Amino acid sequence: MKSKLTLLLIILFTYLSTFCQKPAATTEEEYNYCVRGYRTMLTEGLDMKKGYHFESLFDKTEGNYSFDAKLFIRDDKKEVAAILIVAKSNAWGNVYYHCIPHDNERLLNAYWSDLAAWDRPMLFSFAKVMTSYHGSLIPAINEMQKLLKK
Repeated sequence: MKSKLTLLLIILFTYLSTFCQKPAATTEEEYNYCVRGYRTMLTEGLDMKKGYHFESLFDKTEGNYSFDAKLFIRDDKKEVAAILIVAKSNAWGNVYYHCIPHDNERLLNAYWSDLAAWDRPMLFSFAKVMTSYHGSLIPAINEMQKLLKK
């Protein structure tokens, strides 16, 4: 019994230390690339920022708005640096580029300030999309909890 408990603790510790390490905070350079550099890359046909790549998280439409979320990933550490949100108003044709930073309060406040400039219908659509996405994660969270309880 003691050896099984020891083995379980070793496996759990290895899992947590390997997969659950806290990624480094989003840097100002990474934030600026998401809110300005990505658009420049698309419009001017430039190469992707060296050492990074994007992976699609979701692309959802709600009402007159569409939201494309992409993970901005650091290649060297294989970790998410931030989340890029490309929001489009299908009624007006406006496109907005926002960055959801990680563990950087100043940049998070900048993100919230950017969102405050949106009109109420766009904010409501964004809240619906984000709530729906987060709700879809519940089965995965439940499975993870079951694994950790074993």
